[in-house]
Amino acid sequence: MLSITRVAISSRALSMAPKFCAAAAASNGSFRMMSLEADLNKKEKVEEDRYIRQKEHELYLARKAKADAEAASRELSEVEVVAKKIHDDTVSEVFGVLSKTGDKVSDACVENIANWKIGN
Repeated sequence: MLSITRVAISSRALSMAPKFCAAAAASNGSFRMMSLEADLNKKEKVEEDRYIRQKEHELYLARKAKADAEAASRELSEVEVVAKKIHDDTVSEVFGVLSKTGDKVSDACVENIANWKIGN
């Protein structure tokens, strides 16, 4: 009887041993796979963040260049406004002189006299 029990226990232990070892290996392997998967996910996240930062930086540079161009055009228009004011004041002065003398000239002539006086 003892030998039958021993054979039954040993056969049962041998039949369970591969399952236990396989389960241990599978759990250890799956843990490694989960660790590897987590590492890959972290790497992908870092690469995605880097790509997003690069795209945001490129968009920032484009917006900054556009804003600088608009500011330059506004400054240029301010210079043009000052030049136009000087030109209009000179034309008014020429018309004032012509009205005092009673002379009549064309508008193109008045423009030319104003440009000459300004120094253009």
